[in-house]
Amino acid sequence: MMNVHVVIPVYNCKGYVKEAVDSVFNQPYRNIDVVLIDDGSEDGSYEVCDEIAEENTRIYVIDRNFNVAYIDDKVYGEVEFIKSGTEPEVIWWQAE
Repeated sequence: MMNVHVVIPVYNCKGYVKEAVDSVFNQPYRNIDVVLIDDGSEDGSYEVCDEIAEENTRIYVIDRNFNVAYIDDKVYGEVEFIKSGTEPEVIWWQAE
């Protein structure tokens, strides 16, 4: 079964992150990892991402620590997968 990585860019949406992650894991497909890319949030979103990742080993958090824009997060995420040597199916999800 193919591994699917769902990448969720996060910027100032701490009230929606957990709901977005839950919606991914509520899908019928089970071979899923979630990558949360925090883009310099100022509302505590990164801390929420960290808390959810502590509860589930299939959730990874990347802290970009500066606001660069959604499209840059997409490119950054894809480059990280290529560098890691994995070729999963990548799906982009919005936290908002």
